Amino acid sequence: MQRQEVLVGRRGRTLVVRIVGLGSMNNSQGIYDHVRRESEAGATEIAIDLSACSSMDSTFMGMLLLLHEECSADQRDLLVVNVAPDNIARLESLGVSQFVRVVADFATADIGFAALGGGSSSTERRMGHVLAAHEELVRKDKRNEGAFRSFLTAMRESLKSKKK
Repeated sequence: MQRQEVLVGRRGRTLVVRIVGLGSMNNSQGIYDHVRRESEAGATEIAIDLSACSSMDSTFMGMLLLLHEECSADQRDLLVVNVAPDNIARLESLGVSQFVRVVADFATADIGFAALGGGSSSTERRMGHVLAAHEELVRKDKRNEGAFRSFLTAMRESLKSKKK
C-alpha cells in the first residue's frame, strides 16, 4: 500500500502543507481544519505542496476551492505549489486551476515538517465536508454538475436521514 501522510510546517507567517501520497477525502478534512487553525494563529500565506502527491480525488480538489474562498475573504494567499504535470491536469479537469494560484517552484528545504495528526471526526461531519467540497466544485464550474449531480443528491439524502 502506498504511503499516505500530511506534513505541516511554518516559515514565519507562511504555512506549508505537504501531501505525501494521495490527496483525498481521507485527509482533506484534517487539512482544512488545520489550515483554519493556523490562519487564526496568524498564517497569512497558505502553500499546499503537491511535490510528493501522487494523485488527488474530487473531495481534495473541492477542499482546495473551499480554502480558496476562505483565504480570499480573509485576504490571505492560497498557493498550490510544486505540482507535477499529472496533477495540473487533474486540477484543470475540474476547473480548480482557474481559481487557485499554482506556483511551479516554491522552496521548502528550510521548513521543518511534522506529521499532521489524524483528528477524529464524526461520520456526519465528514460527510458534510465531502458534500461541501463537491458543492463548491459545481458552484465554481457548472461543467461539474453533470458528473456530480447523482452523488450530491445521494449525499444530501444520506445526511438528512442521519439527522432524523
